[in-house]
Amino acid sequence: MPEPLQLTPDMLLSSGSNRQCYYHPYNDNLCVKVLHNDSPAKTQTREINYFRLLKRRKISSPMVADLVEVVPTNRGTGVVFELVRDIDGQVAKTVGHYLRKEDTFFNRIVVDKLDELIKHLLQKNIIFRDLITENVMLRRTGTNKYTPVVVDGIGHNDFIPLCDYITALGQRKNLRKWNREKYNWFNDYSVRDEIIKIPKPARDSGPNTKAFIVT
Repeated sequence: MPEPLQLTPDMLLSSGSNRQCYYHPYNDNLCVKVLHNDSPAKTQTREINYFRLLKRRKISSPMVADLVEVVPTNRGTGVVFELVRDIDGQVAKTVGHYLRKEDTFFNRIVVDKLDELIKHLLQKNIIFRDLITENVMLRRTGTNKYTPVVVDGIGHNDFIPLCDYITALGQRKNLRKWNREKYNWFNDYSVRDEIIKIPKPARDSGPNTKAFIVT
């Protein structure tokens, strides 16, 4: 059994309602998430199982941070993820960071990239449960170029996971979740009225264009 990774307070990157996220002690492109002492283990177990399913089905996405491995740490079981960095090597900022600027330019980017993200997750049938503003980062890939990346809130706890194997059911599940929760997730921001229109109808780009209908 490998020696537990030593996670110290100076390595803390962020802290959420269920977990803390630390810089990986040996790899600058990875981070380690560990549960708070009072957080239920099932939350993390559900996530681990879902990413294992995605790997078995050979489903990956540049818009979802990859789960690399599960390791022991001095703070309990650690889940190692890709650390999302901008083109200049800085840790990418969250959607919430950009929305709090209340800047017209960044608001437009956020709306466009969230629309792109939701359509991508629907197309890939990757199930999400929590797309709050701190769970989605915008990776800067060039001048005024960004890629949305989900860093938390992926997976589900369906006892009979038909949505994983029947794409139409998975898409319906994702749309129901999005349409129910987007008002809460983005209610405090000036672009709320634009975000709740997502996913926007696709422009007609030919007979193979597939539009997602919001129901």
